[in-house]
Amino acid sequence: MSHTETDTPEALAEMLTSRRRRWIAPVAVVMMLLAGAALYAVGAMPKREARQEASDRANERQNAVRRVQVATVRSADETLTIRQPATLEPLRRAQMLAQVGGYLVERRVDVGDRVEAGQVLAVIATPMLEKELVEAEAAREAARAELAEARQGLELAERTSSRISLANQSRSVAQQQVDDAQTQVRRDLASVQRAEAAVQVVEAQIQRLRRLLEFRELKAPFAGVVSRRTREQGDYIEVGGNITDPPVFTIVDASSLRTVVSVPQAQAYLVRAGQDAVVRVAGLRDLSVRGTITRVSGELDQASRTMPIEVEVSNADGRLIAGSFATVEITVTRPPEQRPAVIPGNALMLLPNTPGGGGPTVPVLTGDGPTYTLTYRSVRLGRDFGNEVEVLDGLQPGERVAMNIPVPLPENTRVEPFVPANSAASGPSGAPAVGSPPAATGVPGPSAPARGG
Repeated sequence: MSHTETDTPEALAEMLTSRRRRWIAPVAVVMMLLAGAALYAVGAMPKREARQEASDRANERQNAVRRVQVATVRSADETLTIRQPATLEPLRRAQMLAQVGGYLVERRVDVGDRVEAGQVLAVIATPMLEKELVEAEAAREAARAELAEARQGLELAERTSSRISLANQSRSVAQQQVDDAQTQVRRDLASVQRAEAAVQVVEAQIQRLRRLLEFRELKAPFAGVVSRRTREQGDYIEVGGNITDPPVFTIVDASSLRTVVSVPQAQAYLVRAGQDAVVRVAGLRDLSVRGTITRVSGELDQASRTMPIEVEVSNADGRLIAGSFATVEITVTRPPEQRPAVIPGNALMLLPNTPGGGGPTVPVLTGDGPTYTLTYRSVRLGRDFGNEVEVLDGLQPGERVAMNIPVPLPENTRVEPFVPANSAASGPSGAPAVGSPPAATGVPGPSAPARGG
């Protein structure tokens, strides 16, 4: 084996150095890549784990069974008490207007006095009317004298006509004389008839004046109490009264009182004449009087959609005062088809995005249990009793609704009903039963605000 220059120690060292340089660069690159991969793995692992944990929690929340307080929808009570404000009015009220004009010369009663039917309340002086009566009586005498004269003339004409007719039978007078005599009889007869009519006219005038003079005395039309007086002795009173000349007296008969109340359309079909009613007077807590529905109008007011009815109560003992504010209570019986569903007030929610366009919404539980599916249903409300609300459409008795949901749960959330520790009664499947509402006011209330959301 021959030795060259490369076999020298220096050449071998240089060759080894060159080879070392050729493989150091790739190794360095590989090591850098390995280091980067290790760093990526170290940083990405926690993030991936965090995402997975968040996804697991979300799935757990979605699939978790929520516990909610539940009530059972019930049907409204068979009996319904309608309460309506009212004003007690006297059974009869008369405003005493003067039928003749003149001066008030005598006033015999005052405010608060009790009067009997036909009793004289005041006397009016009517000198002009009395003068007209004297003139009419004088005219009557003149008309009677003219009538007597006309009758005498008729009697003479009849005798003359009779004589001429007898003479005409013997041809002693001409036919023309007979005709003239008969014509005169007819003329005198017409004069008598005119005179009789004139007497009748004057007689009628006298009767009218005498009748008016009877109205000089203001008499009570019925027994009652003087509730108002507007004139003093010496005042001049116009005939009939007007805006500036009010009635002299106002008489009221408060032995019975009546009031007109308006019943809403929904209950108008249940009210009949002859039904009992209870009248409670404001300010007199313990005072309630039995009354009777005496009249039912039979037609709804087009503006308010209510039907006026009249209730009459006896006030023989005078406990009630006419004009008092009162509350009328009418208890009616509703057939099953007119009894709406009733739910607790805290089951209502106002959600904008619900089936039916939002508005009053109720969370309803569907399913057979032991867990249920929560869905939201739009409802149409009736009267609001505060703790309970009538539902006219959207729910049926026996369904279950959730109460006191602080935040709206997603649709189709799985829920489990529970009864709170302070619940006194429960319905089917552990749902608390809804208590009886207070008596109805008879007036549809506004939609309830959000109760649980």
